[in-house]
Amino acid sequence: MNTPRSKFLWLIMLCSLFLTACGGGSSGSGDTDAGTETGKVQMIITDAEEDFLSYKIELLSVSLSNAAGREVDLLSTATEVDFVQYQDLSELFAIRSIPAGRYDSILLELDYSNAEIIIQDETGTPYFATPVDSDGNAITRFSLELQFGDAQSIIVNPARIASLTLDLDLSASNTILAFDPAEVLVEPFLMASVETETEREHRARGLLQSVDEVDSSFAVELLPMRLRNGSFGEVRLYTNSETLYEIDGLEFSGATGLSALAEMAVDTPVVAYGAYDEVSQAPLATQVFAGTSVPWDNKDVLRGTVTSRSGNSLTLAGAVIETAGGSALFARAIHLEVDDDTPVTGYRFGDANTGSLSVGQQILALGSFNQTAGEAENADIAGTFDATDGLVQMRLTSLLGSVESEQPLSLALGSINRRPIEIFDFSGTGSSTPEDADPAQYEIDTASLNTTNLQSGEWILVRGYPAAFGAAPDDFQAVSITDPGPDHFNASLSARWDPEAQDSINIDGSSLSLNLDEGGSQLRMARIPFWLSHGFELNSIEGTTESGRFAVQITGESITIYSNYTDFLVTLTNQLNLGEARQLTARGEYNSIDAVLTAGSLVVRF
Repeated sequence: MNTPRSKFLWLIMLCSLFLTACGGGSSGSGDTDAGTETGKVQMIITDAEEDFLSYKIELLSVSLSNAAGREVDLLSTATEVDFVQYQDLSELFAIRSIPAGRYDSILLELDYSNAEIIIQDETGTPYFATPVDSDGNAITRFSLELQFGDAQSIIVNPARIASLTLDLDLSASNTILAFDPAEVLVEPFLMASVETETEREHRARGLLQSVDEVDSSFAVELLPMRLRNGSFGEVRLYTNSETLYEIDGLEFSGATGLSALAEMAVDTPVVAYGAYDEVSQAPLATQVFAGTSVPWDNKDVLRGTVTSRSGNSLTLAGAVIETAGGSALFARAIHLEVDDDTPVTGYRFGDANTGSLSVGQQILALGSFNQTAGEAENADIAGTFDATDGLVQMRLTSLLGSVESEQPLSLALGSINRRPIEIFDFSGTGSSTPEDADPAQYEIDTASLNTTNLQSGEWILVRGYPAAFGAAPDDFQAVSITDPGPDHFNASLSARWDPEAQDSINIDGSSLSLNLDEGGSQLRMARIPFWLSHGFELNSIEGTTESGRFAVQITGESITIYSNYTDFLVTLTNQLNLGEARQLTARGEYNSIDAVLTAGSLVVRF
């Protein structure tokens, strides 16, 4: 456990609940129950970026309670959740009417009895891992209770909808103990905040109920995840002239698309993507899929990234298959079959075909899954997926790489869609063999994007689409570049101490320094592959001066959370006087010059 790789894998669970108290209303301050009055709470699920290929567990219940002892459950039924699906977006999971009042405690129940946890090593090899506790026993259920420590709470009233987001940070939730046999130490953690996530893309999935063309909106009865039935509430989504639609395989935009949606029958499957407008706090749909374009409308579904292509046969490594019956499985590798007539959508609005599908492209395909008869579990090839009578949707691909040249831009790739570059075969991507894409000098078409601030050697994130198969160079067409600068990174820190460790954390004013002589840590940069980020050092940790999420957990007891860093430091100091910390996780901005992490999220476990 002293290698850089194993140090990275000291991970602890972090479930952040962003609880927004949305306005006043007739319930006043919300300090007491408001009789028979009710208000609505919308529950959203998301996750921080991590390298798990699948993390499927059952969410049994999410309960809120108040000082008077009233307890309400926000889930109508236990639900299987694959948190890996939420690393790039947040899903509107449920909308519930509950008694009005102030709720200051949260109870989360998780079931790992039938968990599917799939990890990958630095070569991209997947392993089906067994979740265990600190004594090496198989995990069953967890109950986690959270108390607010600085008078914050969620206020529910009839005036507006309160928002609650569950944020499970898998990098702060698990310790990978070994790959052979694969085992993961699971120690869940629950955190909450009164902040609303507005920057991340949101998804709403369900059945169409109505369309209001005058109000430019439509209503959806929610069915989150892969569910085909259930009662999760109704949400109204708003559109504008730039909203894109794909309905029964045809593409529309603006008012024309909304009119086409209005022609669809009630209970037509719909999936919408968008964001929350910061002014109105209303969900805005920027992309809408409906009818046969939705990934559960009587066809099997394949999600993954193309790792090689030969003719009309594409290979995807580490793909997820969802059958028409609603079940899901993971395939180490699978062949996707297309032909010249297979519809391809999602790129440049109507300007795509099967020739557009190249190595590195993230796709969602609808068709028929044909599993190889008698194959062993974890076989290299799970079978074939036939999309010749279905369709393929192109999704944005994410590249991580270091800048080789600034203008024209080229990268030394580290990963594509969080998969190591070694698993990709770029044969056939070029107009001739010498022109095949080179991951060490991957050429980016930046169009009108500003690249003047890029510096050689810095790591950047580029989102876009690989060039059509056989058309490189350029190798990739960028639609966005994330470049916060060479000296500042979004980063996460995981630290763990041996049971006999002393003076684990030292507090000097507002700074925390870690004594790791009897423990270990891993500082990871968000834009740099985990196997390359061990060279960064850490001098100290500071808490953000803005509202953050700071928590102290006593194992076996409830968790206390603070939005004020000073209040958190008081509790942390008192607890360190009683005993030694055993784990710490933090997320925030890392300054590589001063080697200081300014954390907006900080968890210490005793």
